[in-house]
Amino acid sequence: MVEQVARRMAEQIVRSAPEGWTRAVLSGHAGRGGTGITGGYILPGPRTPMGLPELHSRLTELAEAVRGDRGWDPVSWEMDCRPSGEYRLVMFRDAVGRVSGPGGGYEIVLDPDYRLPQPGTRQQAGTAAPAGDPGLAAGRFRAYLERRAAILGHAEELPPPVTEAALDDAERRIGRPLPADLRALYLIADGDRIAYRHHYLIENYAWLPLESLVAEYTDSREWQDRPWFGWDLEWDAVVFDTTPAETPPLRRPPRLDPLRQRRGRQLPRRGHGPRP
Repeated sequence: MVEQVARRMAEQIVRSAPEGWTRAVLSGHAGRGGTGITGGYILPGPRTPMGLPELHSRLTELAEAVRGDRGWDPVSWEMDCRPSGEYRLVMFRDAVGRVSGPGGGYEIVLDPDYRLPQPGTRQQAGTAAPAGDPGLAAGRFRAYLERRAAILGHAEELPPPVTEAALDDAERRIGRPLPADLRALYLIADGDRIAYRHHYLIENYAWLPLESLVAEYTDSREWQDRPWFGWDLEWDAVVFDTTPAETPPLRRPPRLDPLRQRRGRQLPRRGHGPRP
């Protein structure tokens, strides 16, 4: 089956060749994740390889044939073809491949069935208490609002504060206490959003209503053990042995971030929320 597909590839290379070509050297990859091709036709004279035949459908057939015959997926391949139709095809199971993204590099797969362990599965979250002062936080925020009103000539319209009962219910739903300084701020105003529009009072960040804070925290709890979503995709992943073997990796505790940047990016934590 592989030989039949390879012969059709060679025939298509010959049909698509430019006039005067002497050789075609092509290489690439093929598998369930897609196909790739590089190289080209070689013509007389000091010229670089030029032109590429349309072989993606043939490469898909080649990948299926090799997967059926050898169980390899994906594969790297190289074909050297002459105008007579004579060709040489070399294929091998992908063990070394390039890594795209910032930094680049290479990925070497020695055991394709191995799966990287999720980090932080044996380490408990930190228990250190937040260090914010509720009285200081509330006093500074009120002073900031007064100064802002003096400059703008009018007081800022803010949502009404939440109740102690609402704060207690939020703590029950997230399963941990809110920082005392954050509670104090929610007792002044429930965020800075009026009619779905944020005022962005704190630099260029939106202050979420308490209900939105709880919803974002509870919706993202399934990702608490994953420090970065790219870990599952193994982007630029490098694994080293630890000494001793049972040394646990670091896991950060869940974050409480009531602030969001105007364009949707999350503001790094600034003195509120549990710390590792």
